[in-house]
Amino acid sequence: MSHKVVDYSFSRFSPAQLHDMGAVAVGRYLTVVNVHTEGKLLTHAEAQGLSAAGIGIVSTFEYQTSDALGGYQQGKEYAALAHEQHTAAGGPAGRPIYFGVDFDTPDYAPHLPNTPEHAHAKLGAIADYFHGINDTLGGPHLTGAYGGYWVIKRLFEAGLIGLGWQTVAWSGGQRYPRAAMLQNGFFASYDVNYADTDDFGQWRIGWQPGNPDTGMTPTMPATQVWHKVKPGDTLAALAAAYGTTVQAIAALNPGLITDVDVIDRSEERRVGK
Repeated sequence: MSHKVVDYSFSRFSPAQLHDMGAVAVGRYLTVVNVHTEGKLLTHAEAQGLSAAGIGIVSTFEYQTSDALGGYQQGKEYAALAHEQHTAAGGPAGRPIYFGVDFDTPDYAPHLPNTPEHAHAKLGAIADYFHGINDTLGGPHLTGAYGGYWVIKRLFEAGLIGLGWQTVAWSGGQRYPRAAMLQNGFFASYDVNYADTDDFGQWRIGWQPGNPDTGMTPTMPATQVWHKVKPGDTLAALAAAYGTTVQAIAALNPGLITDVDVIDRSEERRVGK
């Protein structure tokens, strides 16, 4: 099953808005805090609100797009800061933190073939940066990376990350199969991602994948949007038209939609707010 994840930096969305989008989790940021970036930082109060609504959080560190060129010492420094901010926001111990490689990375060893044994050389200073992160956080199982196809592929092959978040940007239409999330929707105030695994690094305060179910029921909006099903309608088309997902529409219609590939044209279906 595919899970929708919305990531945003300076914008804020209420739990009801996120549920309307069909999102089960959000990607939120940790960063070097100054007058330009303080509004980007995930806070404990924000994490509490998201957690209470059953929305997972994916911790992601990014200060500048070129962070990963800073080398080993910068990797250590930013990892220590990321861990401190993740913990202050209520993030559980043992949850991975993603680090952004938010640019089109060149091949730093173009004379070598694209094989796993050369991945480290082809990453250049990016490899040093992730070595610093690994040494601070405790290993690749606690380290994730965001970036295009080649950097995610090479970081996995170099044994420097345990989780990958690939963007379609700088990917040339390729998708690396080990990436836990794929970012493929870009909007003014947020981006859309899909995860095909149940554990993509998300957490809530007091919960992480593998913990017993807390019994928490996501808060749904009080108002509703209904659609009168017409001949030719499909759930996929309705999801696209209303800015949600097939799975979210199915969840809003318990007992009415039992097969997401089949839609009964005799009834109205709830599609959101």
